[in-house]
Amino acid sequence: MIRVAIVGEGSEGLVKQLEKSDVYKVACVLRNPDELARYAGQIDLVLAYSDVGHACNVHKFCDQLSVPLQLLPEGCIIKREVGDDELIKRLMETGLFPKRPPSTPGDGDYLKGKRVMITGAGGSIGSDLAIKVASFGPEHLVLLDNSENGVYEVDLDLSIDGFANKTAIVTDIRDLSRLSSIMDAYHPQTMFHVAARKHVPLMEKFPEEAVTTNIGGTMNALAMAKKHGVELFTFISTDKAADPANVMGATKRVAERIIVRHARENPGRYCIVRFENVLDSNGNVVYTFKRQLLRSGHLTVTSPQMNRYFITRDEASSFIVRASKIAQKAEVYVPDAGKPVFIVDLAKAIAKILGYREGVDYKITFTKPREGEKMSEELLTEAEQKRAQKLEGMFMCQPDTNDPEDFEENIKLVMEAAARVDRPSIIKLLQKLEPTYRI
Repeated sequence: MIRVAIVGEGSEGLVKQLEKSDVYKVACVLRNPDELARYAGQIDLVLAYSDVGHACNVHKFCDQLSVPLQLLPEGCIIKREVGDDELIKRLMETGLFPKRPPSTPGDGDYLKGKRVMITGAGGSIGSDLAIKVASFGPEHLVLLDNSENGVYEVDLDLSIDGFANKTAIVTDIRDLSRLSSIMDAYHPQTMFHVAARKHVPLMEKFPEEAVTTNIGGTMNALAMAKKHGVELFTFISTDKAADPANVMGATKRVAERIIVRHARENPGRYCIVRFENVLDSNGNVVYTFKRQLLRSGHLTVTSPQMNRYFITRDEASSFIVRASKIAQKAEVYVPDAGKPVFIVDLAKAIAKILGYREGVDYKITFTKPREGEKMSEELLTEAEQKRAQKLEGMFMCQPDTNDPEDFEENIKLVMEAAARVDRPSIIKLLQKLEPTYRI
């Protein structure tokens, strides 16, 4: 606890607030700064309103006691300094999110002694998965990402953890020749294909990026997996692939179809994992709300009815490992998501953790859905829910083998449209490739 001395009159509201805090403890309330000398060694921080009389004296006594001083504007409350990790931890204690089965050492025993490759290893899920996979003792771990900073950071984390059997490579999965040379060098037996374009509004503007990465990159990875006899290929998909309403979801759903077709015709095991929103991923709404609170105290929420399912990075990486252990021929695996969380409730919970009061320190403005956004999302379509099998902490669904007509031809055409940045044609072709995609 931080022991606080409050100097000046009219501090009753501040005292009441700090008495409710689990961070600060009021050691004394003083009218005159010269009384501070009596509390030497008993206080860690001095708080005073900026208009308090004898401000110079407050500074002088704080300097003498080597205690920091914080001057507050009239009526100000104290905001809690909460780091990102601590914020996620406290959010998980609010009861908004389901409790999921913990991972066990046996979940990843199939990875021991294997050569493993992770594409998109520098991202939120990829980096967490890399650390998880390393804990199971693979022979070698190859980390691929087109972000040099991302792949550098996860490589550094693994080095600090003492894991040396790894190679970090900066590359783009859309470069088939480069990917082929890497596969020739390392011959992975297991591939976790995480690399993707994922930001919905940006992919609405640049659908060619979603097509070339989410579809083209996946085809490249599958081609190399076939060529090099990869034993297990796991594809990380998204809840937005279920009845997609945006380009990102549609390209992911098309990629799922490609994997199913590949699994029917080739040896090896294939796994499709769909996730809800990852609570502590880069760019997630949690950090957006925190940034808004710290910068302006103005929270923007799409609608009171907007809701989402959430999972943490650690839960997501553990789930990937568990699902991949039992997968065979491109079944779809989804976590038991529990109940959806209303985004406005999430916003209020974050504000409360940070010490903000609604209507006093922040306000909520309801906007409207961005391009491609649904009010609610499901991990499985209605048809998939009917044939899904309940397992411990998850659902497993046999893959859909009913592909649209001219699927192969339309894949070729959509890749050509993406290469020439023909966005209207991209959208039309995606709708042919995935009939449930509706704008």
